[in-house]
Amino acid sequence: MPKDAARRRDPIKLVRRSGQWSLEFNRLIAVDDQVMRPERCHVAATTDVLRSLDPSCPPHRVRDAEAIMQQPDDGSERVFELAEDGWVPASPSTNSQRPLSRTEMMAMIGELQTQLTLMRGLHDTLLTRIVSMESALQAKAAKEAEQMSHTGRRVPSRRDMLAVLQRPETSGPLALDGLRSADTSSAAHAATSAAESPALKAGEPRTDAGPQPPRPAGAASPPETPPASAPAAAAKPTSARLVLPASAEVIECLRMLAADVVLTPAAAIVPADFTDFYVARLIDASDEALGLILINQRAGAALGGGLLGLPLTAREEQARRGIAKDTLEGLNEICNNIGGLVNRKNPKAYTRIRPLERVTATAVPWVSNPAAALGITNPPNGVLWLLSR
Repeated sequence: MPKDAARRRDPIKLVRRSGQWSLEFNRLIAVDDQVMRPERCHVAATTDVLRSLDPSCPPHRVRDAEAIMQQPDDGSERVFELAEDGWVPASPSTNSQRPLSRTEMMAMIGELQTQLTLMRGLHDTLLTRIVSMESALQAKAAKEAEQMSHTGRRVPSRRDMLAVLQRPETSGPLALDGLRSADTSSAAHAATSAAESPALKAGEPRTDAGPQPPRPAGAASPPETPPASAPAAAAKPTSARLVLPASAEVIECLRMLAADVVLTPAAAIVPADFTDFYVARLIDASDEALGLILINQRAGAALGGGLLGLPLTAREEQARRGIAKDTLEGLNEICNNIGGLVNRKNPKAYTRIRPLERVTATAVPWVSNPAAALGITNPPNGVLWLLSR
């Protein structure tokens, strides 16, 4: 604009926003010798600033501005313009948002950091599960391919050939068609052949085998000799014991989830008192507990709080007074990762993990006499136990 327009002054505004008073005005800046550009300025509202902006402003206008600024703050936004008649409201009062205090802002940032840490933990857990499932599927496919490569048609023995030749009237599939399976060992096959061979009569020539003559109706069948492997089969347990991972593998897994938690292997001496312990059961398809993950309150607060990124003071407080709900959910994710390590060691005995609960005698009746145990300590007295039935 030309310099002659510089004499026209835009009205000065007295503004209150977020509890702070300021002055808004247009300042003309020279672009060249004949042109000036207006620029909007904001400065803190003080008496000296008012007098310097408009030297012709009467003193009572300055006092009126001070009286307006001393009014109590109701959280609204106020705007006044300096006119010939004094300070005139320029716009109706509108409520403005109250700024957050430092304490509220730090609490919001901490909550966002906690949620971000939890999301990262869940992301790492999901990746671990995917890798575990892919490894299990690859191992299963390789094992099936190896079994198929070693499976073939077994060559029939002389006894089988003689049975077929002596009974040509037999209809249907021959006995040779059932020899495709190679599951029976050579020792069991010899024992079965000896048990099924008929007793030789005096004066008859000895043969390898032959069909038994038909028995008369009502005749009692001779007692069958139990196979030699029957006692072994009877003594075989119904469910195999889980193979526990190494202590180094468990510690490495826990450090990936809670990096700042100190963990060391513990002596394999299972305590008798589990008063302040939580337990997660590893169950099979029939809901039978084959393994246990036992964590006392101090180790649970350290590991669950480490996954969530809680301060050490908050973890110590939960270790004394009890584990919070969010910390317990993080601890369940840690147990899921340990369950993945156990399943990786036991591809034929897949287990599912139950959520953590307080230890009771009915929930884990065999906890005092496990078949295998692995302990991890968190100083000073935190401990995690992995037990196998």
